[in-house]
Amino acid sequence: MNHLWLLSAIALTISTSAMCGVANDDNKRVNRVVANSAVKLTEQKQVLKQAQKYASSIACASSLEGDVNDGKLLQHVHKIDINNGMQANYVVFWRGNDGCVGGNAADTSYLTLFNRQYISKPFVRDYATADIIESLNDQGSAINAWGINEAEVRNNNTIVLHGKDFDDGDNPGFPSLDVEYQIKYDDKLKQWVILE
Repeated sequence: MNHLWLLSAIALTISTSAMCGVANDDNKRVNRVVANSAVKLTEQKQVLKQAQKYASSIACASSLEGDVNDGKLLQHVHKIDINNGMQANYVVFWRGNDGCVGGNAADTSYLTLFNRQYISKPFVRDYATADIIESLNDQGSAINAWGINEAEVRNNNTIVLHGKDFDDGDNPGFPSLDVEYQIKYDDKLKQWVILE
C-alpha cells in the first residue's frame, strides 16, 4: 500500500514537473513576444515622431499630425527587413502638400524610410532615399503618388501600395482604376524596385 502511494506521488511529481516545464517554456515564449512587441511599439513611436518633424519641414499639412500614441497614426509606421547595413528600418506612409502648394491635387503620398545604424542612435530619415515613390518614379516608374491611399508590408520585406490611377476618359481628379504596386529593396542594385 505504501509503495502504491509512493508510486502515485512520484508519478504526480513527474507529471507536475513536466507541466511546469511546458508552462515555463510557454511563459518564456509569451514573455519574448510581449517584450518584442513593446520594443517595436517604442520604436514605432520614435519613428513617428521623426516622421512628423520631417513632414512638417517640407509640407504645410500632413496626415501625420497628432499624438504619437494615436494607434491610427502608428498604423502607418511599418518595420521592414532590408539588407542596407542598418540596425533597424521602418517605412512611413503619409500624405501631405509638399512645398505648401494649394489646390485639390496638392496632397500627394509619400513613403519615407527611417533607420538607425546602432541601437543607441536615434532614427533618422534615410540619407540615400528622400522618398521611395519619388525614387522609383525617377528610375522610370509611373506611380501616381497622388492616387495612392494605403501601404502595407508583407513578409517583412515587401511594401504593397494600394490606390487609384487614371483610365482613358477619366475626368481630372477622379481616377477609376484600382492599382497595386509591390515594391522591394534590391540588395544587389542597392535601390528600390517594383516587382512584376
